[in-house]
Amino acid sequence: ILFISACSITPEEFDVREKYSVEKNIAYGDASRQVMDAYYYQDGVENKPIAIIVHGGAWAAKGVKENMRSRALILANEGFVSFTPDYRQEFMVDQYPTNVEDIACSIAWAKEHADEYNADPNNVLLMGYSAGTYSTSMIAFNKGGEDWLKNCDISTQNLDIVGYVGMSGVGYAIEKPEQVESEEEFLDTFAPGRTIEEIRSITYVVSTDPRTLLMHGDLDYTAELRHSLDFEEILTENRVINYLY
Repeated sequence: ILFISACSITPEEFDVREKYSVEKNIAYGDASRQVMDAYYYQDGVENKPIAIIVHGGAWAAKGVKENMRSRALILANEGFVSFTPDYRQEFMVDQYPTNVEDIACSIAWAKEHADEYNADPNNVLLMGYSAGTYSTSMIAFNKGGEDWLKNCDISTQNLDIVGYVGMSGVGYAIEKPEQVESEEEFLDTFAPGRTIEEIRSITYVVSTDPRTLLMHGDLDYTAELRHSLDFEEILTENRVINYLY
C-alpha cells in the first residue's frame, strides 16, 4: 500500500473502486488555506485507519491539495480515510512554525471527527511529499519540542501517529532556499530568534519515534537523494525502525 501510494500515477491505473466519497474544502481553521479534502468509501467498515497526505510546492505556495488526489484514492481503496490538507507554506511570508501548526491542526481535526468517518483516531499514518516532508517530519519527530496546537480551535490535543512516510523528502534537515543569500538572512526572516538546528526535524530523532518509510528516486534532480540518505542514517543511529526505497 505504502509503495504504490508514493508513485506518480493516476487512480485509473489501479483497481480503484468506482463509488467513493469525497468532501472538498473542509475547514480545519479560519485561514483561506486551512482547508482539506477527504476521500473514503462508505462501506460500513468500522475503525478505518486515517492517512494525512501533505503536498509539497517548493515552499512557495505552488503546491495544492489536489496534487495528492491519486495517493489519497489509492489508500482509500485499501481501507483508509484519506485527508489531503492545504496549508500556509510561503517560507519568506509565513514565518515558522505556521506551516507546521497548520498540518498539526489538520491532524487534530481528523482525530476529533474520526467517528464521522468510521475511522480510528489512534491509527493515523502521516505522509509528506517533497517540501511537505518538512511540516510532517517536524510533527512526527519533534513531539515534545513545541506546542503545535496552541493556535488551533480544536479540543483534541493528541498528535500521536503510528507511522510516517516521507516521499522525495527535502524537509528533514531544512536549508535556506536558493533565492536567499545567507542562512542568517533566512533565519532572520523565516524563524527569528531560532537556530537552524531548532527548526530541523533531524535534530529531534529518538528511539521511540514512529516506524518510518522513506521513498526517493535516485534520478530525482529536483529533490536530491542525499536528503533521504542523511535522514535514514540518523534514524538508524537512533534505532528507529525505518526502510528506504
